[in-house]
Amino acid sequence: MPLFTKNDGIKARMSTSSRKILPGLWLVGTPIGNLSDLTLRAQEVLKVCDEVYCEDTRRTRILLNHLGLQKPLHRLDEAVLTKKLPEIADKIREGKVLAMVSDAGMPGINDPGARAVASLNEEGLAIHLAPGVSAVTSLVALSGCVGAEGFSFRGYFPRQKSLQEKQWGLCEASDQALLWMESPLRMKATLQSLLKRLPQATLVVAKEMTKVFEKIWRGASMDIVPEVLQELHREGTKGEWMFLVQGACKLPPVVEGSDDLLKALKCLKDCGVSNAEAARSLSQTFGLSRKVIYQQILKIYSQKN
Repeated sequence: MPLFTKNDGIKARMSTSSRKILPGLWLVGTPIGNLSDLTLRAQEVLKVCDEVYCEDTRRTRILLNHLGLQKPLHRLDEAVLTKKLPEIADKIREGKVLAMVSDAGMPGINDPGARAVASLNEEGLAIHLAPGVSAVTSLVALSGCVGAEGFSFRGYFPRQKSLQEKQWGLCEASDQALLWMESPLRMKATLQSLLKRLPQATLVVAKEMTKVFEKIWRGASMDIVPEVLQELHREGTKGEWMFLVQGACKLPPVVEGSDDLLKALKCLKDCGVSNAEAARSLSQTFGLSRKVIYQQILKIYSQKN
């Protein structure tokens, strides 16, 4: 049964396009980099709503100023979420129209909005949707490599090394494409870790999606990682980054001395990996003897010297 009916005495707001903006909490998708990507429906809700809850009031104010709107803004991050939830619930019961936005993309995905939605759902309060851009589905679309197997968004890539190894293990065990967000400050270390473990896997890296300086890299990780590391060295640790890994569980067997193995070895050495670490990594990846690979490394690089 709907929360609000005609007999409740609470009238739905009417927008300029004559579509009803019902009382309750509206999850409003916002642009991930280009203000022109804000939907008409999202603009409608922001224009009609009584108040806006957001992660960062400064960033949301930029969006509202772009629309020529002035609305009461309330910070809603992890630090204040528990305290603010009763306040939000009371306002919904009063028949107010509230908007919730994230800093970018859809609220409720990798941000405090998920907990807020779960709590309000438990109380049976009205939650509505004004969908918009999502960084997750945007990267999936750009990758061109997600088929019937689907994909899994894993949030921010973990900092702890043991947890990182578990994530790479998931890549090896799963048919799905796996996606992560990453801080520009940790992107270099994360890609080097990926290269050591999965040099042959398909990798898609996105920087500044939908923005003026958007860049996308696609290919085997052994080919892509050096290019991205050059970008980080040249442009510095800045920007919004995401990456997708796929196909690690379907790699064909590799024989000693193959082009793929030699290419992966060169990429590891170019990144400053020691001979012993390179042998260990390639042994795990290609299922070959570490001793044999180590001897091959010594032979190759002694000849170059």
